[in-house]
Amino acid sequence: MIFACIIFSCLSVNVNAQDAETDSLLRVVASHKDDSLKVNALISLTIAKYQSAPDKAKYFANQAKTIAEKINFKTGEAYAYKWLGIINNSQGNYYDALLNSNQSLAIFESLDDKVGTSNLLSNLGAFYADRGEDSKAVEYYLKSLDLAQQSENKLRIETALSNIGVIYSKNSATNNKALEYYLKALPYALDIKDDESTGIIYTNIGEAYTNNNNLEKAWYYYNQALKILDNSLSTAYTYNDIGKLYIKKNNYDSAAIAFNKAYTIAQQNNSLIDVVQSLIGKAKLQMITKNFADAIHTFNQALPTAKSIEATPELKEIYSGLSTGYQNIKDYKSAFSSQNELTNLFNAENEKRLNFNTAILEYTMQLQKQSGQIASLERQNELQEINIAKQKLARNVLIGGVAILLVFAFVLLFNNKQRKRLNKILSRQKKEIETQKQSVEKALIELKATQSQLIHSEKMASLGELTAGVAHEIQNPLNFINNFSEVNTDLMKELKEEMEKGNMEDVKAIADDITENEKKILHHGKRAEAIVKGMLQHSRKNSGKKEFTDINALCAEFLRLTYHNINEKDKSLSATYTTHLDKHVGKINIVPQDIASVLVNLFNNAFYAVNEKQRAESLKQNTDYKPEVSVQTKKLDSPSGNGDIEIKVIDNGNGIPESIKEKIFQPFFTTKPTGEGTGLGLSLAYDIITKEHNGTIKVESKEGEGTAFTIELPAL
Repeated sequence: MIFACIIFSCLSVNVNAQDAETDSLLRVVASHKDDSLKVNALISLTIAKYQSAPDKAKYFANQAKTIAEKINFKTGEAYAYKWLGIINNSQGNYYDALLNSNQSLAIFESLDDKVGTSNLLSNLGAFYADRGEDSKAVEYYLKSLDLAQQSENKLRIETALSNIGVIYSKNSATNNKALEYYLKALPYALDIKDDESTGIIYTNIGEAYTNNNNLEKAWYYYNQALKILDNSLSTAYTYNDIGKLYIKKNNYDSAAIAFNKAYTIAQQNNSLIDVVQSLIGKAKLQMITKNFADAIHTFNQALPTAKSIEATPELKEIYSGLSTGYQNIKDYKSAFSSQNELTNLFNAENEKRLNFNTAILEYTMQLQKQSGQIASLERQNELQEINIAKQKLARNVLIGGVAILLVFAFVLLFNNKQRKRLNKILSRQKKEIETQKQSVEKALIELKATQSQLIHSEKMASLGELTAGVAHEIQNPLNFINNFSEVNTDLMKELKEEMEKGNMEDVKAIADDITENEKKILHHGKRAEAIVKGMLQHSRKNSGKKEFTDINALCAEFLRLTYHNINEKDKSLSATYTTHLDKHVGKINIVPQDIASVLVNLFNNAFYAVNEKQRAESLKQNTDYKPEVSVQTKKLDSPSGNGDIEIKVIDNGNGIPESIKEKIFQPFFTTKPTGEGTGLGLSLAYDIITKEHNGTIKVESKEGEGTAFTIELPAL
């Protein structure tokens, strides 16, 4: 399966042709007078160089951005930011990648460019998919698909549908869902006559049928792919999948032929990823036929190329295969070395994921800071308006005073006796006005100082509470990680000593201890990561826009996705899930990604509750309990006449004790055992429903029987 989701299309061309095209573009940049043409040429140079020379490509993209900003060429500026985001993501500069991509997205949206916006949403989905954030990736792909359908852009529709299919294909439980999206994408690829994409989609459909053990249909689609690709670049990808099909049929000779064909075509087209995948397929076949020495040789043949292109999934397969192969020929030292390399890969991947989540946190905090600056400027504008109003008042008072003086002067011509009395009255009025003016100014200064002090006090109090909570919650997993790391350091020393003595039984025992400790380190690292993710969500300032969304489809989709995600991690879960959706609900005005995160949290809690009860009932040997989670929607009769919407998530788990029911929406409060919950999910859900959507969320629960969370949202 191709896991790198489609960000852009690139054709394989002759090196000399590339150099000639590059020289031509450089001449345009150097000599052409039209700055917009220079911008387009620089972006083309970026695309040409971003894989082979990323730093040079970044230089070209920055030049394009500078010129586009100077001449106010917004489309060119958007594409320059887009490619800066792609390059920074490939280099691991995740904060800059998010910043650049969202800058590009904002420009495309301001231009009302639905195709460009759809493309950027697809890019952001790919960023999250690469880090394993599949739910977030699907959100972006669905938004990309919606805009592509609005603009009737068949290429973008085909790309979005294919990308969603790739996400679902990662999980065997959602293989049929992947097949559904691939079949939807196929007519669009055929319609725009994109042979490469059509061939890849045919191959992906074949792979989905292979995973379903429908080998006849799989073979039909693989043949369709071979016909349309006609030995082009992607044919190697198809032959690699055909090799896997023959292995399922136990036809090992045909499988070997397919992998060899894939290898030859990949080399002819200089497709290094397909070269690596064909060698891995061949090595796995040799492992099945117990040719372990040949398998080790083939895995080692693939290793340098996989390292050069940083193909992490393939490197995992290679090191895993080498470890197993060396064990079978009793070379335990090499097996341990390969296993260690595999562990290092997982550690590096976790570090990348942590860096990506950190970048999201930094980006979110920067957005909050900018929002604060904007609010400050708005307050300054309000004060300026007050000053202008005061100046107008003073001017009007002055004009009025002058008018009164003229009248008095005229009257004084006729009545000299009243002059002194009128002068006294005027003097007293002037003093009163001055006194009132000073009082108003003093009150305004005091009000500003009080407001600033209150805002500062509130921020510091929130920050102190948040910091204390994070420090308390994250200390335990960090202590576990430090302790087990120190133990493993000592064990590694013992392992080396025993290896030198040749005590293989002791080596095995120590290696088992190290493996168990690594599992514990990984578990507590995941715990710390979950806390960071929860805090990121809890502290972010929402920038999503409300849109009319089919609430029934949202509930059904994320209930299904949550169940399969949990089932993939815990195969013992045997719960059933049902939907009872009111067809009159229709679409309501919400921020879909935020409501989705609320639903996922409630579904996760519900499945956790029924799973815990199922385990308890199993220990009692009670087979009558049937775990069930359901979601209901209902259109309510509301005073506004708009018909508010009710969403209810119900489970038949153990329920929530009455004594703690009032605390469940508090940050860091959780009923789960230590290490299994961050205590931020329901707090975040409460803020999203009540503060962002002016709705309500409440809980009803009976201990031992189950729990129901009820959400009410305004329809408009």
